[in-house]
Parts: sequence; structure tokens; C-alpha cells
Amino acid sequence: MTLKLNLFVWGILLFTAHLSFGADPAPIATAPLAAQSPTTLAPQIFRVNQTEAPKTLDPHRLRSSSGGFLNQQLYRNFFIYDDKKSYVPELGEACVKKGLKWTCTLKKDLTWSSGLKITAQDFVQSYRRILTLPSPRADLLFNLNNAKEVFEQKKKPEYLGVKAIGTRIIEFTWAVDSPDNDLILMSPLFVPLPLGEFKKDVFSGPYQLSDQNNQRIRLSPNRQYFKKNSRPSVEFQLFEENLAVKAFEKKQIEFLRKVPTAQIPAFKDKPEFHWYSVLRLDSIGFGPELKDQLELRKSLTESLQFEELQGLFHSPGKVGCPGLSESMSDEVCYKGSAKIATPLTDVPALTFTYSTLGGDDHRRLAEWLQSQWQKNLKVSVALQPLENKIFQDLMEKKPTALFRKGLNLENPTCYNALQIFTSEHPDNFIQFKSKKYDGLVQKLKVASQKAKRKICTQALKVLMDSYVMIPTGRIHFAVLASPQWIDWRLNELNHLDLSELKAAP
Repeated sequence: MTLKLNLFVWGILLFTAHLSFGADPAPIATAPLAAQSPTTLAPQIFRVNQTEAPKTLDPHRLRSSSGGFLNQQLYRNFFIYDDKKSYVPELGEACVKKGLKWTCTLKKDLTWSSGLKITAQDFVQSYRRILTLPSPRADLLFNLNNAKEVFEQKKKPEYLGVKAIGTRIIEFTWAVDSPDNDLILMSPLFVPLPLGEFKKDVFSGPYQLSDQNNQRIRLSPNRQYFKKNSRPSVEFQLFEENLAVKAFEKKQIEFLRKVPTAQIPAFKDKPEFHWYSVLRLDSIGFGPELKDQLELRKSLTESLQFEELQGLFHSPGKVGCPGLSESMSDEVCYKGSAKIATPLTDVPALTFTYSTLGGDDHRRLAEWLQSQWQKNLKVSVALQPLENKIFQDLMEKKPTALFRKGLNLENPTCYNALQIFTSEHPDNFIQFKSKKYDGLVQKLKVASQKAKRKICTQALKVLMDSYVMIPTGRIHFAVLASPQWIDWRLNELNHLDLSELKAAP
């Protein structure tokens, strides 16, 4: 089995959110997920489990690309990300960068699944649409000239710093030079749509939507896709999480995107089991009520017995470390020392919230933390599981004292990971403010590749010394994949590529 990934160190939670929020159209499948066995299908169909029907197929309405396996088969961008090769041309050919001016050229003879040509104007109109919808991640376009003004309706979309020159050339004018600028041309969130319009039957990726019901969504090969290799049909089976493993064992699906941690020991020595590392910065966060209580945050952090947590989740590596790759920074970790923890007095009961989207793994983590703090510090912690949309709303309005925060890295850079803790970032829920930290993160924008690692490590040390959060470690996802299929690929941004999928010889 070809699996392009880098095996890094441990991860706690084997799950990633793939829902989108905002003013989305009605779900594709609205009926409850049935606990029925799907109809037996011909072996040429590659079947993947999905726990819920997607809210939308409109890529511009997604909040995160991580885990959006279905959309990643239907739409493609200028580049695609590869763990070893970085940005690899997909719909694009190459970009010439001269300061704040980029000139990017599309491949020749690209067509939509409808047969119409994919042009530079499709990209331009799509960027305008993302800002005027507005898309949940429209802010990631703000480095383009006039993008924020278009978003705020202070300027017309035509003033956006991107234009088409002929049918194949896109010219970008940036207001800010940033490592995140490349993201626009790689992320599944910013894929082009035909003249910037979402059409339910027009696609640019290796697959197109065939049909769907309340149990499955079927994709057929897009014969207009520029890679002309033979691909099987793909089916996303809608299984409740607790039924997915049994479905794999019964050969009702060939690809299981998440193995519950409690069941990992039963599979980890089998050929269909795969660990793969993903770039995330998941953590236990502290809310505003603990903003001025450094010593309490320090005690809550250092009282944890991290090795015990590692065993609970059957993880392959260390814990208490940010989930960045070894190429980004030196190792900066909390050690934890439950044996020397001193019980605290006069600490009122604290509340710990988490999203139920993470299923049993989130619950097990929360209960372990509750037990540790009660046993080692005599601090009472009430657990508050919340439906994901309610949890997100709470985080934006008034975070509780403690919460589990997952952060997907859309771009494989230290800057993308650490900017969330800068003083003015809207997701800096603890309201951490440090001029030194802000300065280091800004340096990451313009630093040479050689200097980035040192600066990233320095910024992490400031963050860790301030006890702003408790990182939950290097994240690995556990996947089951039938050996009868080869050449599927998962990268460290949790993007699934089935463009070269085929049956094993």
C-alpha cells in the first residue's frame, strides 16, 4: 500500500472535524443514519465511511478543509500539497513571484466535468465570491490587495487584487507578503468554481457526484479530469461511528477514516492498520477567567501524569508537546509531575467544555483530566459536553475556564500554527498578550527558511513558559484500509487524494 506520510510522534485525539457552518444549504441526506447493512456492491467500488451527511458540497462554505474527504475528490486547486514535495502543480502549471506581484499560469486544455474550459476568470470570480458570500474563512484572502475592503463592502469586487490575463494567466497583487499567501492556491477552501458559481453538477476534481440517498453518496470518475488514468467509482457510506469498525470487518467498506482509540489494540498489528501524522495544534485551553492566574494554570499543567494519558490512547510517542513537525521547531514540551503536585485550597469549581463531535475520544480525555485534577490537586472540575455548533458559539462569546481546542493547520507553516495566540487574533481565547511573542510571530512572516526553525522554537518557548495552553501532542490518526486497494494518499494536512486509486494487482 502506498501511503505518503511522515510518521511523527503521538497524537491524542483520532478525529477531525469536517462539518461546515454558516448559511449552508440543506444537507444532501436529511434522513437519520440507519444502522442497516448497505446493499452489497461490486468490488470495483471503493467504499469510505462517513459519520454524517455533509451540510453542503459548496467548498466556499466550508470552515475547514481538514477531513473534507468528499469535497477533495470533487474539486481541485492550482496546487495540491505533498508531504515530501510541498506544493505540487495540479490545475496550475507554475507561478512567477516578483515581490508582491505573482503571475500564475494554468495547465493547457483544462475542462470542467461539463466539458467547458476551466479559465483564469473562473479563479478570479471565485475569489470575489468567497469575499462577498462571505465564506467562513474569507479572512484568509485578506492579504490580497483590497480584499478586506471588498469583504467590508467598502469597495466593489472588481477592485480585488487579482485579475485574469487571457484564459490561462492569473495575476495576483498582494497587500501583504506572508507565508499564508501560497495557501490560497493550495487549499480546498479556495478552489475555483465555474465563473464563481456553485453548480451541483459541475466539478474539477477526479470525481463527480453520481447519486445519493440516506445511506450513501456515490461518485463516478470525472472523465474530463486532466489525469486520464482509470479510476474506480467511490462511495461514501453513512455509518454511525460505533458501527463503522464492524462495517469494515464485514467488508461493507474498504476505508475507515477513524479507528476509536479503545479498539486500536485489536488492529494495530494487522496489515490494514495505518498510523499517519497530521499537522494540528490541539490543546487544553484556558478561558478568560484564568487569564491573570498564572500559578493556577501552571499547577493544572504540571500536575498531569502525561505517560498515563499516552497509554490511555495507545499513542506511539510523547505527550505535552505542540503538534508541529520536527522540521518546524526543536522539541519544546511540558514534562508533568503528578507525584510532586501540591493540593490547592480555595480554588472554586472549574468548568471544562468540549465538543461531542469528537465522540468517545473527547469524552475519555475530559474524564481523565477531571480525575487527574481531582486526585492530584483536589480541584473540582465539572464536565460540559456540547454539540459542536453550540461549543463553537460558546468559544466565540465566553469560553469557560477550561476547554479542549482543536486547530487544523491549513498551511504547513509554524506561522500558521502560532498566529492564533497573537494579541489581536479573534481565537486567542485566553486573551494572551505578549509583545515579545507577537514580534517573533511577525518575524516568521519574512524570515529565511533557515531562520524559521530557530524563531519558531523561541516563540514556542515564550508560549509554554506563559502556560497559555496545554498542548495535547503530535497527532496521529488511525486508519483501516483494505489491502486490495493501492495508491490512495493522505497527507499531513489530512487531505485525501484518490486521483490515482486502483485495485491491487
